[in-house]
Amino acid sequence: MPHWLIKSAAQRVISWLPNSQWWNEQFQRHVTRSLEHDVESFEMRVRLAERYVAAWSSANPGRSGPFTALELGTGWFPVVPICLWLCGVDKVWTYDIVPLTDRDRLAATFGRFVEWRDRNALSHLLPSAMTARVSQLAALSERAKSEDPVALLGSMGIHVRVQDARHTDLAPASVDVFTSSAVLEYIPRPAIAGLFAEFRRVARAGAVSSHYINLADQYHYFDRSISPLNFLRFSEGQWRIFNSPLTPLNRLRHSDYQALLRDGGWRIIADEPDRGTAADLDRVPLAEAFRRYEQQDLLVLTVFISAQLEPAENVASAPRG
Repeated sequence: MPHWLIKSAAQRVISWLPNSQWWNEQFQRHVTRSLEHDVESFEMRVRLAERYVAAWSSANPGRSGPFTALELGTGWFPVVPICLWLCGVDKVWTYDIVPLTDRDRLAATFGRFVEWRDRNALSHLLPSAMTARVSQLAALSERAKSEDPVALLGSMGIHVRVQDARHTDLAPASVDVFTSSAVLEYIPRPAIAGLFAEFRRVARAGAVSSHYINLADQYHYFDRSISPLNFLRFSEGQWRIFNSPLTPLNRLRHSDYQALLRDGGWRIIADEPDRGTAADLDRVPLAEAFRRYEQQDLLVLTVFISAQLEPAENVASAPRG
C-alpha cells in the first residue's frame, strides 16, 4: 500500500478518537515528525513576515507610526506574530480555532529567535526588525520558561484569540495588515469568502492582506513517490474518503484564490506563484472538476499574494486605541 494511503487511514482513525487533536499531535510529533521546530520552517516564516511588512510598506509609501495586524492561524509556534512585533507592530491579533500555543513551544520559539540573533542571522532575515525590540528577546525567552504563554504574548501586544476569525469582534477600521501562512488551503471556500469579508470590514484605509498558500497535495511531503498534484485525480466524493478529517485540504487552485479576493472587495497588488513541472501534471489523470482550469493554473504549488482595498471602499479610519 502506498505510504500516503497509510497516513490517510491513520488520520481518519485518529479523528474518531476522543480528544483527537491531542492524538494527532502525538502522531505528528512521533511518527511524521512534522512538529519539530526545525530551522527550515523557522526561516521560512521569518522571511514571510518580512514580506508581509514589506508589502504593507510598499502599498503605503511615506506612512509612519505604529500599525496593527491580524494573523489567521496561530499554529504551534507563533513565529510570525513575534516577527510582526519585532518590526514595530503595535497590536497583533492572532486567531486559531484550536489552542495550540503552550509554554514549551513558546519557549522554543523565543529560544530560536535568540539563537539567530546571536548568530547575526536575524538581521539578514528580518531587516525591518527594530533594534530596541530585538534587544528584549533574551529577557522574553527567560520569561517564556515560566510564565503563561498567552499572558506573556499579551504583554507584548500580541493577543491570542481561539475563535472563528469570520467573527473577530474587532472594531471597524482597526487593522492595517492581514496575514496567513499555509492556512487558507485548509479552509472551505465559503468560509474563506466570509474571512475576506470580515477582513474588509475591520480594515483601515490602506490595509494590505497578504497570504502564503500551499496548493500542493500534502501527502506528497509524506510519500515522495506521488506527484505534488496527485489529489487532482479524485472527484469530490472520492477525495472525501482520502482527505484528512483533521487537516482537510480544499484543493482550490490559484485562480480560485484570486477570485475570492476580488469578490471580497480586495484589489490584487502582488501575485508570485511558484509552479511545478508539466511532468507533475502528466502523471495525474485529472478529475472532471479540474479539467476547466488552464495548465499554468493547475501547476501552481505555492503562491504569495497580496491585495489592498481601493481607498473609496474603506470606511473612515478609527482613532488608534
